[in-house]
Order: sequence, then C-alpha cells, then structure tokens
Amino acid sequence: MASLSKQLHFVLIPLMAQGHMIPMIDMVRLLTSRGVIVSLVTTPLNASRFSTIIDRDVNSSGLPIRLVQIPFPCQEVGLPLDCENLDIVPSRDYSETFILD
Repeated sequence: MASLSKQLHFVLIPLMAQGHMIPMIDMVRLLTSRGVIVSLVTTPLNASRFSTIIDRDVNSSGLPIRLVQIPFPCQEVGLPLDCENLDIVPSRDYSETFILD
C-alpha cells in the first residue's frame, strides 16, 4: 500500500471579487513559505490577472503553489459572457445572480 504524504495541502477558493483575490494571494504566499502545498482554484479570467505573480513565486522561490483554473458558467446562469468577477458585472441587477447561482 502506498504511504500517504504528511505534508499539508490546502485548497483555497476565493470569492471572485478583486478585493478578495489580493488578500488570498497573500495568504497563499504565507502558507507556501511555511512548506504547505496550496491549490488556488479560480476561473481563467481571474487567473490571468495574477498568474504572472504566481509564476514568479513558483519559478524564483520554488513555492508549492498550484493554480487550478475551472470555467465559470456565465451564460448558463444568465450572466454576460466572460463575467467571471464581480468587478465585471455590468450592473447591480446581476450581482445577486453572480453570487447565488
């Protein structure tokens, strides 16, 4: 039977709003600098906003950060195409749909 690694691995899923993403990146850096593996789950659009920072941390410092991108079903829930972050929501009328659906 394979042995299980005793290294901690956190999976973080931030609220998709810019004010939540920045502190989440700080938390990821803090955890990984202490030897914890962190998988940050986000959408492709949100990942594009900070992937350069994550890549630099991984490549230069060897921090164990995994950026996991999953598609956000904007149109399936009645949001405009590429509406993957609260700061992109075209009007407050969509905010509830964005958060609840």
